[in-house]
Amino acid sequence: MKRHSRVLIKKFGIQKHGVPSYSTIRRVVMGVEFDKLAEKFNDWAKNYVEIEESEW
Repeated sequence: MKRHSRVLIKKFGIQKHGVPSYSTIRRVVMGVEFDKLAEKFNDWAKNYVEIEESEW
């Protein structure tokens, strides 16, 4: 995060508190339910890639 903070600040328009720390991002990611994330990702990906169900 520190290495790319300037790019992240510019890209995401981060202002008040700056870029979140590694620990903060880690806590957020650890709280994500993988099955739900995978389901949402697959739903999104289906809009861009045509794959038969047997290919999954």
